[in-house]
Amino acid sequence: MHAPPDGPLHAHSIAETFLFAQLTYCPHCRRRPVRPAERLRATGGGRDPWLLAVECAGCGRGTELRFLIDPPPRSPEQPDARINPTPARSDLIDLAGWVTLARGIIDGAQKTGQRDERRDLLLEAEQCLGEAMKFFEPGRDDPCDDAFFTEASRARAKEHPDAFSRSTIVALRSKLPTGARGPQIKPRRPWWKWW
Repeated sequence: MHAPPDGPLHAHSIAETFLFAQLTYCPHCRRRPVRPAERLRATGGGRDPWLLAVECAGCGRGTELRFLIDPPPRSPEQPDARINPTPARSDLIDLAGWVTLARGIIDGAQKTGQRDERRDLLLEAEQCLGEAMKFFEPGRDDPCDDAFFTEASRARAKEHPDAFSRSTIVALRSKLPTGARGPQIKPRRPWWKWW
């Protein structure tokens, strides 16, 4: 987890902005994660920044995260269900973040009593692991040298290298449904709803 940097952040989708927020610590107290305080909103059109108001789960102070989303979303009310509709890897969320998100979403899916919600969550977790796979070169079980963006992520990878190996991620991903890979899938719940 990390504190948000200054300036606009580059994301590939509305979904990625909300997933990034889940991994972001409060820029004021730096002790607790932030939570979205409202929906993502556009500041203009096309390639203008999008704003996400967030507040700390601990100190309650708020701030705004600014995102440049490419490809630009049609609307925050009708987001694409794909976390990243491009072949490019994330500049926001590193390998440790994607694995952390996937495991958290899988845990949330196991706790829900709603069958459709459980499937949606597992599809979301599968996409997170698909994003994690972008941090590996073909034929290598260990991640790329630049797969971890923060000191905390690098320390976790050094302490638990097996948790971030290709074989571990492939094994976990193989247990999940794969229906969210096509553009026709739409989320049943908004991205700002937590597990």
